[in-house]
Amino acid sequence: MYLEMKGFPHKVHVVNPEASKGLPEWFRKNNWDGILPMTKYDKEQYKLGSAEAMMALEKKFKVPLMSNGGMGAGRFRGKTVKNLTLSLLKSVRPYDESNPDWVDLLAEFRQLDEYLVGCHNKEGDYLKSKRFSLWDLRMVPALYNLVTVANYFKPGFAIPDEVSRLRSYLNHAFEDPIFKKFCPSVRQIVRYYEPKLNVRIVLPDDVQ
Repeated sequence: MYLEMKGFPHKVHVVNPEASKGLPEWFRKNNWDGILPMTKYDKEQYKLGSAEAMMALEKKFKVPLMSNGGMGAGRFRGKTVKNLTLSLLKSVRPYDESNPDWVDLLAEFRQLDEYLVGCHNKEGDYLKSKRFSLWDLRMVPALYNLVTVANYFKPGFAIPDEVSRLRSYLNHAFEDPIFKKFCPSVRQIVRYYEPKLNVRIVLPDDVQ
């Protein structure tokens, strides 16, 4: 999404880091841990992970300049939501206050909601500009993965009504044309999490 919004010409290589055999030599040499996405630019410059790649490219290619988000956006990381998603789905406890992972995720939701309220009609407000900032590009995919797969692995998940600004934001962001163009299918996201959770989900035929 970032490369598309910046208008960079680019080439995509699809790899499966869990299948050690058949990985390109350039991938194995520069990415032992199999971190995705992996970005190569300036001949031999490599960046691992979305946030690192976006920061490096934004620093080098400042036109068109993208917003970093609203005041206080820097304290949020998509990685936090990703880690909590895994912990929450691995836990046998329900989505309530008896589950420390749910308590932590709910606290993150509340902080995100406060942030979105604070930047309403200001710099970084997606609901005003209808254009993703760097903050949105970090957070929206992580939140989409959580919302998409949670109930397949452990039913009962829902974003609480109390974080109404976050709910509204996600409803709009998930329908953004550029997000819909690049977001993986439900089936792809479920298959991504299956080995991490050591479980196999039988999906209905109508789930793409």
